[in-house]
Amino acid sequence: MYLSFNCHNTIRKLLALIVTGTLFCTHTYAETTIIDTHENTPINVTFINPTNVGDPFWDKVTSLMQQVAADLQINLNVKHSSSNRFSYNQQLTQALNEAHLPDYLIYIYHRNSGAEILRIAEKKGVDSIIINSEIPPADLDSVGAPGRTFKHWQGLFTTNDRDGGYALAKHLHACSQELLTENTPTTNIAAISGGHDSTSAGNKNAGLKDFVAESDNTTLSQLVHTDWSPKHAQNLARMMVKRYPTLNSLWFANAEMTLATLDFNQSFSQKSGRTLCIGGFDFVADAIKELHSGRIDALSGGAFMDGARALMHIRRLRDNQPTSTTFVAPSKLLTTSNVDMYARALDRDSWEAINFQDMLDQFGEQPDYGLSLDSLKALSEQIPPSEAKPTLN
Repeated sequence: MYLSFNCHNTIRKLLALIVTGTLFCTHTYAETTIIDTHENTPINVTFINPTNVGDPFWDKVTSLMQQVAADLQINLNVKHSSSNRFSYNQQLTQALNEAHLPDYLIYIYHRNSGAEILRIAEKKGVDSIIINSEIPPADLDSVGAPGRTFKHWQGLFTTNDRDGGYALAKHLHACSQELLTENTPTTNIAAISGGHDSTSAGNKNAGLKDFVAESDNTTLSQLVHTDWSPKHAQNLARMMVKRYPTLNSLWFANAEMTLATLDFNQSFSQKSGRTLCIGGFDFVADAIKELHSGRIDALSGGAFMDGARALMHIRRLRDNQPTSTTFVAPSKLLTTSNVDMYARALDRDSWEAINFQDMLDQFGEQPDYGLSLDSLKALSEQIPPSEAKPTLN
């Protein structure tokens, strides 16, 4: 059992979150989790968040990391960057040139710059872990796998975005079957993806294309890259429904772009009589609510746990347990038929009652360290109402 229903655990986590700025009292660009270290030596970890505070997906990633750090006696320093790779690389370089270097650096790998960050970290003697991204094929020969070319590269934790892109396209295909007519006899998908330098976006796109290639009656009308901007996505969606009169499905690479088009889609449907199936990625609160309401048909995801698994790996490394590793978690598809089952598992309040050190002690030999959406679901269902009052946040 790795639930923790005691005042000490709750108060300790609350104090940690207050210090980190999760309650939005102070810092915008730096958050630090201060932990009672007891008998263990604290571990200093810096995580470079690729967005400013307020991004729903990355706030969720950070929140779970902070809960895990509080249990694993890790001092977690979160630094934020604006949503472009130039600002992000600047933050990474600064973190690797500080007077007091972290024990570990957690970050996202970008094409054209990720290998250089690994080289700098290696030179500085800073152990690093990559999350929410993979090494692109063009870099594999020079970068290799964790612990080989770069001895201080201790791990890579990501979610199978290719499978996620495939599953999302497959569900949109099934959804659109009810919309097919003599004039529109096939599933016609338009896809709005993320940045060209994002390995996550590239893998999602690949999964989408895999399904289209396998399907006898599915057409990918167009795939457009964006800077992840919801406004840009909304404008593109308006353009695509005009350009492709037989379009019946919209596929998005994240939740924020999906959400930005819902009002337009509803208005468009009412005026034109055309219904569009809509799906995206990431289990952010507003998207989960819209999935429950039926305005979104499906969401693929699970990547919000990548950073938490990286921290659990760091704890094991400090305890001299594993060596460097790569773990690609399976993607999960939530639909209107199963979303209610996972509502509490996705609620941050539920995480406060979970003892992640106990989870690690029990499942430390498993590649995911026991952390999955289904394990969060099982644990959240055991939390007494008096201990947690889940709300979608």
